[in-house]
Amino acid sequence: MDLTRETIIAGRRIYKHFELGDQVVKALNGVDIAVPAGQFAVIMGASGSGKSTLLYSLTGLDVPTSGQVYVAGKRLDQMGQKQLAHMRGAMIGFVFQGFYLVPTMTAIENVMLSGMFAKHSRTVRYKRAASLLRMLNLGERLHHRPNQLSGGQQQRVAIARALYNDPPIIVADEPTGALDSKTGENIMRMLRQLCTHQKKTVLIVTHDPAVTKYADRVINLKDGQIIEDTLKKVTQQQEVHQQEVHQ
Repeated sequence: MDLTRETIIAGRRIYKHFELGDQVVKALNGVDIAVPAGQFAVIMGASGSGKSTLLYSLTGLDVPTSGQVYVAGKRLDQMGQKQLAHMRGAMIGFVFQGFYLVPTMTAIENVMLSGMFAKHSRTVRYKRAASLLRMLNLGERLHHRPNQLSGGQQQRVAIARALYNDPPIIVADEPTGALDSKTGENIMRMLRQLCTHQKKTVLIVTHDPAVTKYADRVINLKDGQIIEDTLKKVTQQQEVHQQEVHQ
């Protein structure tokens, strides 16, 4: 595998095995992958194919049984927990299906949490969080708690939180799984815009084929192995469609 300076995420011969009783489950079975900076890549696969395990292994949320993982040229699988936490905070914004917002906090307070770990002042955190929420069309919802927001609005708060530290990489695990189809499309357009206009690298795990129309690349996993890896040619009409952002 060619690990050039343009490759921002890479894995070499990644294996991940779990012991389940007296059986060994091979979640990942020798995966090689390289994601260039600025690419929008989607990892597809049925339940149990290993797609979420691959995402977590590539971003330091899980440690592979064996193999090498690199983010921006730095090897993750040899890092300690403190190093990993620092790397994730600086390099990767995470978006999950379950949103994971603090229910007792407002939208802006949830986004401001990321600034606490960065030791920013409250004034800096407030301005940064408010700016991100307004960018995502949530300017009128700054002081609403999660139970006062729709599913799509909660996911946009989660995206704002992921963007707080301006990471070059956005990863998402089933980001539309808890949303209706129209809201899911709006979220995908938003992620596509982050890739197109802000040059973010976007890596998404999903079982939803509709998500692939926003991607530059589609990777299919089965039984812990990549069975298909396709670069897509985006037409001008699709590019215009992908850049639309709706509330």
